[in-house]
Amino acid sequence: MSLGRGHAPGPSPAALRDAFPEGVAHSGRRSLRLPTEPWQRRQRGVKVTVQPFSLWTIGAGGGVGLVKYSTGRLACGIVRVFLESPLDARTIVDPVSTPARAPRRRFRGGRERATDALMAEERIGVVLELWRFPVKSMGGERVTSAMLGPLGLPGDRGWALRDEAAAEIRGAKKLPALLGCAARYRTEPAGEGVPHAEILLPDGRATATDDPTVDATLSTLLGRAVALCARRPASDRDHYRRGLPDDPDMMAELRQIFGRTGDEPLPDLSVFPPEIMEFTSPLGTYFDAFPIHLLTTASLAALGPAAQFDVRRFRPNVVVETTPGVTGLAEAGWGGRAIRVGGATLRGEVPTPRCVMVTLPQRELSKDPSVLRTIVHAAGQNLGLYASVVTAGAVAVGDPVVLA
Repeated sequence: MSLGRGHAPGPSPAALRDAFPEGVAHSGRRSLRLPTEPWQRRQRGVKVTVQPFSLWTIGAGGGVGLVKYSTGRLACGIVRVFLESPLDARTIVDPVSTPARAPRRRFRGGRERATDALMAEERIGVVLELWRFPVKSMGGERVTSAMLGPLGLPGDRGWALRDEAAAEIRGAKKLPALLGCAARYRTEPAGEGVPHAEILLPDGRATATDDPTVDATLSTLLGRAVALCARRPASDRDHYRRGLPDDPDMMAELRQIFGRTGDEPLPDLSVFPPEIMEFTSPLGTYFDAFPIHLLTTASLAALGPAAQFDVRRFRPNVVVETTPGVTGLAEAGWGGRAIRVGGATLRGEVPTPRCVMVTLPQRELSKDPSVLRTIVHAAGQNLGLYASVVTAGAVAVGDPVVLA
């Protein structure tokens, strides 16, 4: 098996098959799931590390899904795995590779330490916009200030829709008409509270989260039976659990969700928290992966004209107007860095993989597949940065943003 041009060769299908020890998979009510810890095995001269990813059943006692594998520091990728029984894993590869990763430097010289010192404090811009989205996948509202906490902006993604037939929480990746709606809170949310919100429908009619007919109204709009749900406690695991995919062909399912053409790679989804593979969001939230999505004007300017790369397509929480010296895909390199935003401190997590949603029509924006084509080919599939809140604090438009 080859990972293609620019990638180190991967292990053979036989070596990957032998890397699965007996008993690593078990049956669940909805899925066959691998354990949360990775395991390693050396077979036929190849050391294979297998990271749990996601498995969904396609029949009694069997399943299909994806796992991540790596061979030392040389390469990593995703392979499709067929489970013929809970204890028999056979791999047929459909590689979706990511670039080879350079080995980490073990020893740090004086020049490197001096560079780190210079990077310790770097003002990169100011807060240009703050956004919260009361209902997942609907248009949001701009605010001038907020108290950032563990759940990001208070009230962000406080509501979401549950697809009753699919038995899972879903957004515009599967229910694209949601992007034609907009929501705003009646009262300011505080802490972990979720107030009721007004909802404006694409045809100009209004409803609300406490309207007795809201579920019927949204079901008619979407063509599927849905229920509007406020955020629930993390202990309600079944509420957040993933249902079965619409397409039993996992690769086709992922390409639909991420809007990828047949010749384009899929993102490396192993960067997401492990719970995302079993649940539709981190438990107790409706976020895709992390509580904050940060985007810079430098990245938007680097990719295309403002009319095409309108910030509303990307649904960030914090838009940073970068200083003149900050150019290109600036935030792509901030993973692991501390980012002071006003009185709060964030931790950069991972660049934001972009999906089909950025191409879809929404209020005042038309459908534009070229946006995603540009991101995939010119920005390594990512635009923006996911972040977590390390230190809670007040943030307002105009506040400085500093890499610490």
